[in-house]
Amino acid sequence: MTEPIDFDTIGQLGRALFAQLAPMSGSRATGTATLTNETGSDVDVPAGTYLRPNVGGEAREHRLYKVAPNPATISSGTIASGQWCGGEWTIPASGSGSVSVQSNVGGAHQNLPAGSSFRFLRPVTGIAAAATLDAAITNGTNSSILVGPALLTRFVFWEQLTAGQSASEFFRAGAGSFPALLLVWTQSQTLQGRTSGGKQGSTRLARGDRAFRESFTAYIGTGLVGSAEQRREQGLVAMQTATRLLTDRQNNRDMEPLSTMGAGVEITNRSLAVAGQSHFIYSFEFELNTVLSKLEERTFGDWDVNAIQAKLPAGEAPEPTTPLTIVDVADDMS
Repeated sequence: MTEPIDFDTIGQLGRALFAQLAPMSGSRATGTATLTNETGSDVDVPAGTYLRPNVGGEAREHRLYKVAPNPATISSGTIASGQWCGGEWTIPASGSGSVSVQSNVGGAHQNLPAGSSFRFLRPVTGIAAAATLDAAITNGTNSSILVGPALLTRFVFWEQLTAGQSASEFFRAGAGSFPALLLVWTQSQTLQGRTSGGKQGSTRLARGDRAFRESFTAYIGTGLVGSAEQRREQGLVAMQTATRLLTDRQNNRDMEPLSTMGAGVEITNRSLAVAGQSHFIYSFEFELNTVLSKLEERTFGDWDVNAIQAKLPAGEAPEPTTPLTIVDVADDMS
């Protein structure tokens, strides 16, 4: 099966980063969903294919699920290009099949009632756009597997943090409440060297492949009503936990690539961004390396393969075939 190209590589990185930070929000929700094959041949659905749940008739962008690896097809411990080898689910021709799904992040808000519908974030060729949840999902919890109560309730991807409106930005982005993490992509830079001319440096890995350094800022907002000291401690612990989860990571816990070159994710700065009367916002900046390839728009015809079958021509023997006379040395000397 030809997998669809995800042109939104920045959004792809954001989803992968959230998955790596998932333990901060609690236990992941897991279940099964039924997919329908609309073609006359089997279709393989890769592990890590994202699904957007529909709740109350509305698509929930911040509650993404993904197809979990199929234990029957995965090559345990084997990774190629930052992803598991295998793990796909085969949906039979003109039929349907059930696949395991898991929420991208943790938390009780990821639980879903039976019969809920999903739609693929990127269409899968041959598979119906809608999938149906087989049974209610109830195992998503707000209890973090790291330090007890969830350090974060929401992860949201946003464009900027406006000065003077920091608290309201979290709600505008869809976080809903504190503590939450607001992820902001800031810029892309060529990794090293010149980008034009005869000497293009190591930013050009190969013909059509370019290396870029992506920069992000993550804001962690806290708003405990107890005291400023509690808000400070909550924010500091969350910031330091996120640092440990991301530092030097090349792949996330789901084997999705984060930084395809170098040592991995690099934390470059941490600070207190805002200290308000009712909330604190901490920030940390980090960088990771990605490789982008040019799009190939040419169409190539099928190769013609010809096979010639013939006997090899006969040739003369490499040595004389006439027997040689053997003379006994002892008899000759007498």
